[in-house]
This record gives sequence, structure tokens and C-alpha cells, in this order.
Amino acid sequence: CVAKYYADEELPVRLCYTGNTYTNTLKLQGKLKEVTQIGAELVNDDSSAADAEIIATVIDCFNEIGISDFQIEIGQIDYFKGLVAESGISEDEEDQIKEYIHIKNFFGLEEYVDALDISDSLKKAFVAFDSLFGGISMLDKAEGYVSNETSLEAVKRLRRVYAALECYGYQDHISFDIQESYSADILMEPVMLLSRAVVTIIFSSSLERMHRLSVLPSLLRSS
Repeated sequence: CVAKYYADEELPVRLCYTGNTYTNTLKLQGKLKEVTQIGAELVNDDSSAADAEIIATVIDCFNEIGISDFQIEIGQIDYFKGLVAESGISEDEEDQIKEYIHIKNFFGLEEYVDALDISDSLKKAFVAFDSLFGGISMLDKAEGYVSNETSLEAVKRLRRVYAALECYGYQDHISFDIQESYSADILMEPVMLLSRAVVTIIFSSSLERMHRLSVLPSLLRSS
């Protein structure tokens, strides 16, 4: 609806909403398919400051309902995309690497990547996904594995977002997880997924930049 009603808007637009949504997937058999969803969107601003603002909104939500012991994990899909583009691997090979990372079979990942016709440095970079999570110092490690501009810029942007969140005083709630970033390529916009007391936030590039906060209260109550 944002694209429909705000297509000609040039200034940043901040929206919020709440309502019931429905999910119909095999993975949800035996579970409720109707959930109450609360969301906030920031449109028409592709700056790292806007990234930080929407993350700060997540933290404000937790603080408002009395949850103080939580961590927000931030990822950036362009890091993985840069490696894929640089390596020139096929779509099937890319999907297989994603699957190994997703199920955390890093022994299988190492064996699979070792057989690919790519440079040793790229093999090392793909295998390193098993350790690309942690605090701000982890970004130094992630940066050291890559040389392509897309992946390097992804790391730089994460640094800028962290610096902005320091201005909010929220840095103690922030960590990074590039390991899961690849999964955002199935989404048209950046999405924040809540799981218990950990929020995973994945940013991706898009022609029409949108930041979205999606919170499921049922998960908040159980954390």
C-alpha cells in the first residue's frame, strides 16, 4: 500500500500499524495461523541514520514493555551477494551453500566449497560464515575475508549504523550476525524478525528503500 499511496512522495514517510495477519504454510501445521502484528515503516530514506532509527524503535518497544535483557542481531545481505558475484558460482551452487549455512552444517559446507572451481581466498570466505557473528570487533574479521566492493560496503554500512546507535546509547543491545544475512534475498524489503528475546535484522539494497519493524506480541509475551 505504501507504493500505491506514497509513490510521488519525496520526503521520508514514517508509518505504523497494527492488525491481524494470516499465515498458511506447512511449517505452521498445528499452530495458530492468525497473529496480531504491530509494525512501523520508514520509507524514502536510505541512510544509515534511518537504519539506526528503525532499530532504535525496536529497542524502545522492548523497553516500553519492560524487557531489558535482549540482544538485537544485525545482518547485511550484500555481504553474501558480493561474495557470490565475485566467485561467479551458479545459482544451484549458491542455493547449496545457503542450505549448508542455514542448517549450520559447516563441515559439509567446507567439503562442498573445497570442490568448487573458485579461488582459495573465496573458499576461505565462504567457510568463514560459521564464525561471522558477535560484537563490533567481528566486523574486522568479516572485512578481512573479502576484497569486493559490495561486501566491503556492506561492512562499512554496518559500522555506520552501529555508530549511530551509539549516539542513542543503545550499543550494549547490538550484535551482528552476517551468517544469516543470505536469507533476506527472498524478501523485497529489509525485514526484522523477532524470535524470543533476540531480534534478527537483515538489511538489503532495493530501488525503493523501506525499513520495516515487525513485532509479534505473542512472542514478546513468551520471552
